[in-house]
Amino acid sequence: MDNKSIHQKEDLENVETEDIFQLGLKAWEGFKQNSDFEIAKKYIGEAKSRGHDLADMYWDIICAFEDASAENL
Repeated sequence: MDNKSIHQKEDLENVETEDIFQLGLKAWEGFKQNSDFEIAKKYIGEAKSRGHDLADMYWDIICAFEDASAENL
């Protein structure tokens, strides 16, 4: 499964939490290579809402990165 195959929140209902987290992680790791930041947030946020421990940590990292980026504008 890749991030292009999931487009709406409803599509996530039947996807395992770990798979959602991995999609978000993949998008986040490729962020500097034009990966979609919003996709990373979507998947990591969904995994976090399902109680994925690492997703919670990555959510904090993404939010800190987003805040730092906003300050540099």
